[in-house]
Amino acid sequence: IVNTKDTKEITQWFKDGYEPENWSIYFLKYDIYKDEGAELHVTSNLCGGFVDRAESCRRGAFGVHCVLGQEPKLEIEGVWMWRGQDVLPEMKDHPTFEYYDAKKLDATKEEDLKLILDFWTKRAGEEINGKMCHKRTHM
Repeated sequence: IVNTKDTKEITQWFKDGYEPENWSIYFLKYDIYKDEGAELHVTSNLCGGFVDRAESCRRGAFGVHCVLGQEPKLEIEGVWMWRGQDVLPEMKDHPTFEYYDAKKLDATKEEDLKLILDFWTKRAGEEINGKMCHKRTHM
C-alpha cells in the first residue's frame, strides 16, 4: 500500500479485501504539548519514536504516522489498522499512547476512506488531511 502510485487500484483492492468484522481502523492525533511542534527535527523524533516503540503491535497492526503542517505548529497524526474492534492492548500499553486522541474510522464513509487512503498512499512532500506532510513513517 505505502509504495503504490495507482490509487484507483489500491482503493479497489482495499474495498474488496477489508474485513470490518475482523479489523478496525483508527485515526490517531498527538496532543502537542506547548512547543513540541515548533521544530521539525524534534517533532520528527517524536513521530519516529512512537512508531519504534509500537514494535510489539507489529504482528497484528499496520500504521502510517506523519508529521504534518508548518513550523511552529507541526502536528503528528496517523492512521492505523489492527485486529479486532478495540484498540490493541499492546497499543494501550505504549508509553505515549495516552497522549493521543484515537478516533475509530468507518471505511464505508467516503470521508473516512479518503483519510485512510491519503495516509496510506501519499508521500512526504504531499498534502495529507489538509496539511503538508514532512515525515512519513510506517509499520
